Amino acid sequence: MKKILNIIYPKHVSFFLIIWSILTFLPCNLYSQNDSKNSSEQDFQYFKKRIEKDFSGFKNHNDSAFTKFLEETWKEFTLFKEDICIRKKPKEQPIAPKTRENIELPRPDTVINFKEIKLPPEQPEENPPPKNNHGKLPNETMFFNFFGQKLEIPEIINIPSLDGIDSKNILAFYQDYLKNEKLLNMVTSLNLVSIDFRLNDCGYFFLIRNAAERIFPNNINERVLFTWITLIRNGLNAKVGYDKENIYLLIDFDGKVYNLKYINFIGIRYYLLPFLNQNPPQQSLQSYNAKYPGQAKPVSIVLNDLPRLKCKLGNRKFDFNNDTIPVPLNIALIDFLNDYPCCELQVYFNAPVSEDVLKSLDKHIKPFLNGKTEVEKVDILLRFLQNSFPYKTDQEQFGREKYFFGDESFYYPYTDCDDRAILLSHLVKRYTNLETIGLDYPDHVSLGVKFQTSISGDYITFNGYKYFICDPTYIGAHSGMAMECMKNKSPKIILIRNQ
Repeated sequence: MKKILNIIYPKHVSFFLIIWSILTFLPCNLYSQNDSKNSSEQDFQYFKKRIEKDFSGFKNHNDSAFTKFLEETWKEFTLFKEDICIRKKPKEQPIAPKTRENIELPRPDTVINFKEIKLPPEQPEENPPPKNNHGKLPNETMFFNFFGQKLEIPEIINIPSLDGIDSKNILAFYQDYLKNEKLLNMVTSLNLVSIDFRLNDCGYFFLIRNAAERIFPNNINERVLFTWITLIRNGLNAKVGYDKENIYLLIDFDGKVYNLKYINFIGIRYYLLPFLNQNPPQQSLQSYNAKYPGQAKPVSIVLNDLPRLKCKLGNRKFDFNNDTIPVPLNIALIDFLNDYPCCELQVYFNAPVSEDVLKSLDKHIKPFLNGKTEVEKVDILLRFLQNSFPYKTDQEQFGREKYFFGDESFYYPYTDCDDRAILLSHLVKRYTNLETIGLDYPDHVSLGVKFQTSISGDYITFNGYKYFICDPTYIGAHSGMAMECMKNKSPKIILIRNQ
């Protein structure tokens, strides 16, 4: 055993965790086959203490190695950009004919799967406290705003400062960050806040960025560097780059992001996220030609759970079937979702709708559905979306293409086809539990529903089953009625998880 201890030196943090976990939970008698029980326990404790010591120094080892990269490996990177596809959507909602056909539409040419991200354990409180109260804070504290939440952090003395925009000064800031114990402790406190609010990786980035605005109120480049260092030291893959005027944060997301410039490094897109009042560089920037050592992972944009933000309440009303449906809106959540990078449709289809919104709909929608067949229920939901949500294209409303998360469709004055298809998928799941798929066409987005009963109408065959077209933009269309623009084109299939 002692011979083994002398030759083992873990190189990756994942190795530490695996070995530590195995040794922590294995019964000690597994080590006593050749030696006495007491001797094995002594070996175990010796090994465990060594692992603990090595693990505690692992980040310091990484930081030491990384400083060499920051000293020596900077080069110029060309900037690229991929804009979101602009669909040729109709100016006005099309009106469906009185009769429906019964045809099989072209089969899909692409299937886009969803991603699952494991979430931390449920917190006992329904809403987190409005401020950070982890541990005792010193007398000198400061506050910052996180989407309407007033969060408290300790006042940091002798914060790192940036003397100029070049690789040497970036390295000096990095080293000063590592020496500031109070700053490191404050980041640990922010990590606990992130767990309380159930933030995904993208939400964690927002949290660190907002804290940086308070810690470094007078220098945007210092905010960028603080955010970057905090991300990489917490296992998230990011870089920085600079030109003559600014330092920029570059993030490796786990999916495609649109309308942002990016650099390519070893086959990875690092997207440039300008901070407030930062203008992105035009053609290129300087960045280091290396990655932070260790097992850094991309920043996830998957939103399997909504952040637990303390509600800043708004309200909107929808007229339907001679009834007025009030929908409560968490404006803090709307602000969070509005800040989200523009990503692929499957992220929006598979993100949840807040429970407060759904519970309010339950009171008014469920009475219309009582005693109805599954097809009649879906037709009622189609009427709701076709008639109660004013229509306008994103180009008219925003001057750009913008997808909505489910809650956003209740907030903004207008919706278009992709927003309605996303929302309809949630309503069908909640009120019928039928399986749905997103249908992504070049000029339109709609929904396919797999009914349990036999119906006639337009459908897509996928995995051996018929998915009937249910179009929440096509005024008057029942289940199984597709727009003309869908009838001769193959869609991309967007898989939707069982919410």
